Amino acid sequence: GQVAISGSVNYPTVENGELVDGRALEGVEVEATSGDVTATATTDADGNFTISGLDSGDYEVTANVDRDVSNVSIGDAQRTVSGFAGTEPFAGAFQEEVADVNARSGTNATDALRIAFFDLGSISSFEAGSFLVDTTEVTLGSESESGVSIRVAEFGDADLSGGSSDSGGSTSLATTTVSPKSSAQTAAKSATESAGDANRVAAGETFEVPVRVDRGAEVGSYSLSLEYDTEKATFEGISSGRDDIITNGSKEDGTLQVGWFDRSGESTLELTGGSELVTLRFSAAEGVEGAEFAPEITSGEINGPGAKAVAAGVETQAVRIAKPAPDEFALNGSYPNPASQQATVEMDLPVRAQVTVEVYNTLGQRVQTVEQSMSAGAGQTVQLDASQLASGQYFYRVKASLDGNQTRETGRLTIVK
Repeated sequence: GQVAISGSVNYPTVENGELVDGRALEGVEVEATSGDVTATATTDADGNFTISGLDSGDYEVTANVDRDVSNVSIGDAQRTVSGFAGTEPFAGAFQEEVADVNARSGTNATDALRIAFFDLGSISSFEAGSFLVDTTEVTLGSESESGVSIRVAEFGDADLSGGSSDSGGSTSLATTTVSPKSSAQTAAKSATESAGDANRVAAGETFEVPVRVDRGAEVGSYSLSLEYDTEKATFEGISSGRDDIITNGSKEDGTLQVGWFDRSGESTLELTGGSELVTLRFSAAEGVEGAEFAPEITSGEINGPGAKAVAAGVETQAVRIAKPAPDEFALNGSYPNPASQQATVEMDLPVRAQVTVEVYNTLGQRVQTVEQSMSAGAGQTVQLDASQLASGQYFYRVKASLDGNQTRETGRLTIVK
Protein backbone atom coordinates (compact mmCIF):
# COMPACT_ATOMS: atom_id res chain seq x y z
CA GLY A 1 0.00 0.00 0.00
CA GLN A 2 0.88 3.63 -0.13
CA VAL A 3 2.73 5.39 2.69
CA ALA A 4 3.61 8.96 3.76
CA ILE A 5 6.50 11.20 4.73
CA SER A 6 5.90 13.68 7.54
CA GLY A 7 8.05 16.11 9.46
CA SER A 8 8.71 19.82 9.96
CA VAL A 9 10.48 22.82 8.48
CA ASN A 10 12.31 25.17 10.82
CA TYR A 11 14.76 28.04 10.82
CA PRO A 12 17.56 26.86 13.16
CA THR A 13 19.41 29.00 15.67
CA VAL A 14 22.45 28.67 17.91
CA GLU A 15 22.34 28.04 21.64
CA ASN A 16 25.49 27.58 23.73
CA GLY A 17 27.53 27.04 20.61
CA GLU A 18 25.25 24.29 19.28
CA LEU A 19 22.88 24.35 16.29
CA VAL A 20 19.31 23.67 17.45
CA ASP A 21 15.84 23.78 15.91
CA GLY A 22 14.44 27.30 15.92
CA ARG A 23 11.42 29.10 14.53
CA ALA A 24 8.80 26.95 12.75
CA LEU A 25 8.10 28.09 9.18
CA GLU A 26 4.48 28.20 8.05
CA GLY A 27 3.32 28.13 4.42
CA VAL A 28 6.46 26.51 2.97
CA GLU A 29 6.02 24.05 0.11
CA VAL A 30 7.76 20.72 0.75
CA GLU A 31 8.33 18.28 -2.07
CA ALA A 32 9.35 14.62 -2.18
CA THR A 33 10.87 13.41 -5.46
CA SER A 34 11.57 9.84 -6.61
CA GLY A 35 12.59 9.54 -10.24
CA ASP A 36 9.96 11.31 -12.32
CA VAL A 37 7.44 11.38 -9.48
CA THR A 38 7.09 14.49 -7.27
CA ALA A 39 4.53 14.99 -4.51
CA THR A 40 4.09 18.14 -2.40
CA ALA A 41 2.55 19.47 0.81
CA THR A 42 2.51 22.83 2.59
CA THR A 43 3.56 23.36 6.20
CA ASP A 44 0.95 24.36 8.78
CA ALA A 45 1.22 27.02 11.49
CA ASP A 46 3.56 24.78 13.49
CA GLY A 47 5.80 24.12 10.51
CA ASN A 48 4.57 20.54 10.14
CA PHE A 49 3.85 18.73 6.87
CA THR A 50 2.62 15.34 5.64
CA ILE A 51 3.06 14.07 2.07
CA SER A 52 0.69 11.15 1.56
CA GLY A 53 -0.01 8.63 -1.19
CA LEU A 54 3.58 7.63 -1.81
CA ASP A 55 4.86 4.29 -3.09
CA SER A 56 7.90 2.62 -1.59
CA GLY A 57 11.28 3.82 -2.89
CA ASP A 58 14.03 6.38 -2.43
CA TYR A 59 12.94 10.01 -2.09
CA GLU A 60 14.70 13.34 -1.99
CA VAL A 61 12.82 15.67 0.34
CA THR A 62 13.39 19.44 0.19
CA ALA A 63 11.57 22.74 0.59
CA ASN A 64 10.84 25.60 -1.79
CA VAL A 65 11.10 28.94 0.00
CA ASP A 66 9.67 32.04 -1.65
CA ARG A 67 9.84 34.98 0.75
CA ASP A 68 11.80 38.14 1.37
CA VAL A 69 15.20 38.15 3.08
CA SER A 70 14.88 40.18 6.29
CA ASN A 71 17.45 38.97 8.82
CA VAL A 72 20.80 39.92 7.25
CA SER A 73 22.62 42.78 9.00
CA ILE A 74 26.08 44.28 9.50
CA GLY A 75 26.41 42.10 12.60
CA ASP A 76 26.39 39.04 10.34
CA ALA A 77 29.48 40.37 8.55
CA GLN A 78 31.15 40.65 11.93
CA ARG A 79 29.99 37.11 12.88
CA THR A 80 31.40 35.76 9.60
CA VAL A 81 34.81 37.20 10.46
CA SER A 82 34.81 35.65 13.93
CA GLY A 83 33.76 32.33 12.37
CA PHE A 84 36.51 32.01 9.79
CA ALA A 85 39.11 33.62 12.08
CA GLY A 86 38.31 31.04 14.76
CA THR A 87 37.60 33.50 17.58
CA GLU A 88 34.03 32.15 17.68
CA PRO A 89 33.78 28.97 15.57
CA PHE A 90 30.65 28.23 13.59
CA ALA A 91 28.20 25.74 15.11
CA GLY A 92 28.72 23.20 12.36
CA ALA A 93 28.65 23.04 8.57
CA PHE A 94 25.13 24.46 8.17
CA GLN A 95 25.94 27.79 9.84
CA GLU A 96 29.21 28.08 7.92
CA GLU A 97 27.43 27.46 4.62
CA VAL A 98 24.90 30.18 5.47
CA ALA A 99 27.84 32.61 5.76
CA ASP A 100 29.40 31.42 2.49
CA VAL A 101 27.37 33.84 0.38
CA ASN A 102 29.73 33.84 -2.59
CA ALA A 103 29.42 30.01 -2.80
CA ARG A 104 33.15 29.33 -2.97
CA SER A 105 33.38 26.44 -0.51
CA GLY A 106 34.40 28.15 2.70
CA THR A 107 34.00 31.54 4.34
CA ASN A 108 36.48 34.39 4.02
CA ALA A 109 36.72 38.19 4.15
CA THR A 110 34.93 38.51 0.82
CA ASP A 111 31.83 36.84 2.27
CA ALA A 112 31.84 39.31 5.16
CA LEU A 113 32.13 42.27 2.78
CA ARG A 114 29.32 40.95 0.57
CA ILE A 115 27.07 40.63 3.62
CA ALA A 116 27.87 44.22 4.66
CA PHE A 117 27.21 45.48 1.11
CA PHE A 118 23.86 43.65 1.11
CA ASP A 119 22.83 45.18 4.43
CA LEU A 120 23.66 48.68 3.14
CA GLY A 121 21.87 48.11 -0.17
CA SER A 122 24.97 48.19 -2.39
CA ILE A 123 24.05 44.75 -3.75
CA SER A 124 20.63 43.10 -3.92
CA SER A 125 21.52 39.39 -3.96
CA PHE A 126 24.19 36.80 -3.22
CA GLU A 127 25.88 34.39 -5.60
CA ALA A 128 24.70 31.54 -3.35
CA GLY A 129 21.05 32.62 -3.63
CA SER A 130 18.50 33.71 -1.06
CA PHE A 131 17.96 30.63 1.14
CA LEU A 132 19.98 27.62 2.17
CA VAL A 133 17.70 24.57 2.34
CA ASP A 134 18.60 21.17 3.76
CA THR A 135 17.83 18.25 1.46
CA THR A 136 17.05 14.91 3.14
CA GLU A 137 17.21 11.43 1.62
CA VAL A 138 14.38 9.12 2.74
CA THR A 139 13.90 5.44 1.87
CA LEU A 140 10.28 4.27 2.13
CA GLY A 141 9.35 0.65 2.60
CA SER A 142 6.04 -0.68 3.77
CA GLU A 143 5.73 1.89 6.54
CA SER A 144 5.49 5.67 6.62
CA GLU A 145 8.46 7.85 7.61
CA SER A 146 8.00 10.52 10.27
CA GLY A 147 10.20 13.03 12.04
CA VAL A 148 11.86 14.36 8.89
CA SER A 149 13.44 17.73 9.75
CA ILE A 150 14.27 20.27 7.05
CA ARG A 151 16.34 23.29 8.01
CA VAL A 152 16.04 26.57 6.14
CA ALA A 153 17.97 29.83 6.64
CA GLU A 154 18.68 33.03 4.74
CA PHE A 155 22.10 33.17 3.13
CA GLY A 156 24.03 35.89 4.93
CA ASP A 157 22.28 35.45 8.28
CA ALA A 158 25.55 34.24 9.77
CA ASP A 159 24.43 34.50 13.40
CA LEU A 160 21.15 32.71 12.53
CA SER A 161 19.12 35.41 14.26
CA GLY A 162 16.22 34.54 11.95
CA GLY A 163 15.74 31.36 13.94
CA SER A 164 14.80 33.26 17.09
CA SER A 165 11.14 33.82 17.82
CA ASP A 166 11.71 37.59 18.12
CA SER A 167 13.53 37.94 14.78
CA GLY A 168 12.41 40.72 12.50
CA GLY A 169 15.11 42.83 10.91
CA SER A 170 16.83 46.04 11.97
CA THR A 171 17.34 46.96 15.59
CA SER A 172 15.52 50.01 16.89
CA LEU A 173 18.17 52.62 17.67
CA ALA A 174 17.48 55.54 20.01
CA THR A 175 18.39 58.80 18.26
CA THR A 176 18.58 62.45 19.34
CA THR A 177 19.12 65.60 17.27
CA VAL A 178 20.65 68.59 19.07
CA SER A 179 19.31 71.90 17.75
CA PRO A 180 21.65 74.80 16.93
CA LYS A 181 20.08 76.84 19.75
CA SER A 182 20.67 74.29 22.50
CA SER A 183 24.16 73.58 21.19
CA ALA A 184 24.93 77.30 21.22
CA GLN A 185 23.94 77.50 24.87
CA THR A 186 26.41 74.73 25.64
CA ALA A 187 29.14 76.26 23.52
CA ALA A 188 28.71 79.63 25.24
CA LYS A 189 30.13 78.07 28.39
CA SER A 190 33.39 77.29 26.61
CA ALA A 191 36.21 79.82 26.36
CA THR A 192 37.58 78.15 23.24
CA GLU A 193 34.53 78.23 20.98
CA SER A 194 32.07 81.01 20.20
CA ALA A 195 28.41 80.48 21.00
CA GLY A 196 26.61 79.07 18.01
CA ASP A 197 29.59 79.37 15.63
CA ALA A 198 30.32 75.63 15.52
CA ASN A 199 26.76 74.91 14.35
CA ARG A 200 26.38 77.71 11.80
CA VAL A 201 27.65 77.18 8.26
CA ALA A 202 27.74 79.43 5.22
CA ALA A 203 25.84 78.59 2.05
CA GLY A 204 28.18 76.70 -0.28
CA GLU A 205 30.45 75.68 2.61
CA THR A 206 31.41 72.06 3.31
CA PHE A 207 30.67 71.12 6.90
CA GLU A 208 30.69 68.10 9.20
CA VAL A 209 27.92 66.42 11.17
CA PRO A 210 29.29 64.03 13.80
CA VAL A 211 27.19 61.07 14.95
CA ARG A 212 28.03 60.43 18.61
CA VAL A 213 27.20 57.55 20.95
CA ASP A 214 25.35 58.49 24.11
CA ARG A 215 27.28 56.12 26.38
CA GLY A 216 30.50 54.13 26.50
CA ALA A 217 30.62 50.96 24.40
CA GLU A 218 32.99 48.51 22.77
CA VAL A 219 31.79 48.34 19.18
CA GLY A 220 32.43 45.50 16.75
CA SER A 221 30.06 46.68 14.02
CA TYR A 222 27.41 49.28 13.27
CA SER A 223 25.06 50.33 10.50
CA LEU A 224 22.95 53.46 10.14
CA SER A 225 20.21 54.40 7.69
CA LEU A 226 19.69 58.15 7.26
CA GLU A 227 17.55 60.60 5.37
CA TYR A 228 18.34 64.26 4.66
CA ASP A 229 16.86 67.23 2.82
CA THR A 230 18.60 67.49 -0.57
CA GLU A 231 17.33 71.05 -1.02
CA LYS A 232 19.42 72.14 1.96
CA ALA A 233 22.63 70.11 1.58
CA THR A 234 24.45 67.49 -0.47
CA PHE A 235 26.27 64.49 1.00
CA GLU A 236 30.00 64.64 0.18
CA GLY A 237 31.43 61.67 2.07
CA ILE A 238 32.85 60.51 5.39
CA SER A 239 35.36 62.49 7.47
CA SER A 240 37.40 59.80 9.17
CA GLY A 241 40.88 58.44 9.57
CA ARG A 242 39.44 55.01 8.75
CA ASP A 243 39.31 53.72 5.20
CA ASP A 244 37.02 50.77 5.97
CA ILE A 245 33.71 52.59 6.46
CA ILE A 246 31.14 51.56 3.84
CA THR A 247 28.58 53.99 2.43
CA ASN A 248 25.73 53.70 -0.03
CA GLY A 249 23.07 56.24 -0.89
CA SER A 250 21.28 58.45 -3.36
CA LYS A 251 21.92 62.18 -3.67
CA GLU A 252 18.66 62.45 -5.58
CA ASP A 253 16.30 61.23 -2.85
CA GLY A 254 18.48 62.01 0.18
CA THR A 255 18.96 58.50 1.52
CA LEU A 256 22.20 57.24 2.99
CA GLN A 257 23.47 54.00 4.54
CA VAL A 258 26.68 53.90 6.56
CA GLY A 259 28.29 50.81 8.04
CA TRP A 260 31.47 49.44 9.57
CA PHE A 261 32.58 46.10 11.01
CA ASP A 262 35.76 44.79 12.58
CA ARG A 263 37.36 43.00 9.62
CA SER A 264 40.16 41.41 11.65
CA GLY A 265 38.10 40.26 14.62
CA GLU A 266 40.63 41.97 16.88
CA SER A 267 40.13 45.72 16.32
CA THR A 268 36.93 46.84 18.03
CA LEU A 269 36.18 50.52 18.66
CA GLU A 270 36.54 51.60 22.30
CA LEU A 271 34.11 54.51 22.65
CA THR A 272 33.15 56.67 25.61
CA GLY A 273 29.94 58.63 25.98
CA GLY A 274 29.99 61.49 23.47
CA SER A 275 32.60 59.83 21.24
CA GLU A 276 32.15 60.11 17.49
CA LEU A 277 30.91 56.91 15.88
CA VAL A 278 31.24 58.43 12.41
CA THR A 279 31.39 61.95 10.97
CA LEU A 280 29.37 62.82 7.88
CA ARG A 281 30.43 65.56 5.47
CA PHE A 282 27.89 67.73 3.63
CA SER A 283 27.92 70.81 1.41
CA ALA A 284 25.38 73.52 2.29
CA ALA A 285 23.08 74.64 -0.52
CA GLU A 286 22.65 78.27 -1.53
CA GLY A 287 19.35 80.10 -1.38
CA VAL A 288 18.24 78.47 1.90
CA GLU A 289 19.80 80.93 4.35
CA GLY A 290 18.31 80.64 7.82
CA ALA A 291 17.23 77.01 7.33
CA GLU A 292 18.10 74.36 9.89
CA PHE A 293 19.64 71.14 8.59
CA ALA A 294 20.12 67.78 10.31
CA PRO A 295 20.21 64.27 8.81
CA GLU A 296 17.60 61.98 10.38
CA ILE A 297 18.71 58.50 11.46
CA THR A 298 15.74 56.28 10.57
CA SER A 299 17.13 52.92 11.72
CA GLY A 300 20.34 51.17 12.64
CA GLU A 301 22.19 48.89 14.97
CA ILE A 302 25.33 48.93 17.11
CA ASN A 303 26.91 45.60 18.04
CA GLY A 304 29.54 44.59 20.54
CA PRO A 305 32.54 42.27 20.04
CA GLY A 306 30.33 39.16 19.85
CA ALA A 307 27.96 40.67 17.26
CA LYS A 308 25.39 41.17 20.01
CA ALA A 309 23.34 44.37 20.15
CA VAL A 310 24.71 47.14 22.39
CA ALA A 311 22.25 49.24 24.40
CA ALA A 312 23.55 52.57 23.13
CA GLY A 313 21.85 55.41 21.28
CA VAL A 314 23.25 58.04 18.94
CA GLU A 315 23.10 61.82 18.72
CA THR A 316 23.45 64.12 15.71
CA GLN A 317 24.04 67.87 15.58
CA ALA A 318 21.77 70.21 13.62
CA VAL A 319 23.31 73.22 11.89
CA ARG A 320 21.89 76.52 10.64
CA ILE A 321 22.76 77.63 7.13
CA ALA A 322 23.86 81.28 6.93
CA LYS A 323 24.57 83.63 4.04
CA PRO A 324 27.48 82.80 1.69
CA ALA A 325 30.93 83.59 3.03
CA PRO A 326 32.34 87.05 2.18
CA ASP A 327 35.24 87.41 -0.25
CA GLU A 328 37.65 88.87 2.31
CA PHE A 329 38.25 89.35 6.02
CA ALA A 330 36.74 92.41 7.72
CA LEU A 331 36.59 93.54 11.36
CA ASN A 332 33.15 95.09 11.91
CA GLY A 333 33.79 96.42 15.44
CA SER A 334 32.36 95.54 18.83
CA TYR A 335 29.03 96.04 20.58
CA PRO A 336 27.75 97.32 22.86
CA ASN A 337 30.38 100.02 23.04
CA PRO A 338 30.64 101.22 25.78
CA ALA A 339 30.19 97.81 27.49
CA SER A 340 29.93 96.79 31.12
CA GLN A 341 29.53 93.02 31.44
CA GLN A 342 30.04 91.48 28.01
CA ALA A 343 31.22 92.72 24.62
CA THR A 344 30.80 91.08 21.24
CA VAL A 345 33.47 91.43 18.54
CA GLU A 346 32.07 90.89 15.05
CA MET A 347 33.97 90.01 11.88
CA ASP A 348 33.54 88.57 8.39
CA LEU A 349 35.53 85.43 7.57
CA PRO A 350 35.98 84.22 3.98
CA VAL A 351 37.08 80.74 5.15
CA ARG A 352 37.07 78.70 8.35
CA ALA A 353 39.77 80.18 10.58
CA GLN A 354 41.56 79.97 13.89
CA VAL A 355 40.89 83.34 15.53
CA THR A 356 42.63 84.96 18.50
CA VAL A 357 41.34 88.16 20.16
CA GLU A 358 43.71 89.90 22.60
CA VAL A 359 42.59 92.81 24.80
CA TYR A 360 45.14 95.45 25.99
CA ASN A 361 44.85 98.35 28.42
CA THR A 362 46.33 101.78 27.75
CA LEU A 363 49.64 100.69 29.34
CA GLY A 364 50.03 98.01 26.70
CA GLN A 365 49.35 95.18 29.14
CA ARG A 366 47.43 92.21 27.78
CA VAL A 367 44.46 91.65 30.07
CA GLN A 368 42.41 89.04 28.20
CA THR A 369 42.85 86.47 25.41
CA VAL A 370 40.19 84.43 23.62
CA GLU A 371 41.06 81.74 21.04
CA GLN A 372 38.61 79.72 18.99
CA SER A 373 37.98 77.97 15.70
CA MET A 374 35.34 79.76 13.63
CA SER A 375 33.33 78.90 10.52
CA ALA A 376 33.35 81.03 7.38
CA GLY A 377 30.59 83.60 7.13
CA ALA A 378 29.56 87.20 7.57
CA GLY A 379 28.91 88.53 11.07
CA GLN A 380 30.83 85.84 12.98
CA THR A 381 31.22 86.78 16.63
CA VAL A 382 33.54 86.37 19.61
CA GLN A 383 32.41 87.06 23.17
CA LEU A 384 34.63 89.06 25.55
CA ASP A 385 34.14 89.04 29.33
CA ALA A 386 34.10 92.69 30.39
CA SER A 387 32.92 92.02 33.94
CA GLN A 388 36.50 91.71 35.27
CA LEU A 389 37.82 94.80 33.50
CA ALA A 390 38.02 98.22 35.16
CA SER A 391 36.39 101.25 33.57
CA GLY A 392 38.48 102.86 30.88
CA GLN A 393 39.78 102.61 27.31
CA TYR A 394 41.00 99.33 25.84
CA PHE A 395 42.28 98.12 22.52
CA TYR A 396 41.72 94.67 21.06
CA ARG A 397 43.70 92.93 18.37
CA VAL A 398 42.10 90.26 16.16
CA LYS A 399 44.42 87.70 14.55
CA ALA A 400 42.93 85.28 12.04
CA SER A 401 44.73 82.41 10.33
CA LEU A 402 43.17 82.20 6.85
CA ASP A 403 44.43 79.29 4.76
CA GLY A 404 47.89 79.70 6.24
CA ASN A 405 47.96 83.51 5.95
CA GLN A 406 47.83 85.63 9.12
CA THR A 407 45.52 88.67 9.15
CA ARG A 408 45.57 91.30 11.94
CA GLU A 409 43.11 94.10 12.69
CA THR A 410 42.61 96.28 15.78
CA GLY A 411 39.67 98.00 17.41
CA ARG A 412 38.84 100.20 20.38
CA LEU A 413 36.61 99.24 23.33
CA THR A 414 35.32 101.38 26.19
CA ILE A 415 34.35 99.82 29.51
CA VAL A 416 31.94 101.71 31.81
CA LYS A 417 30.89 100.39 35.23
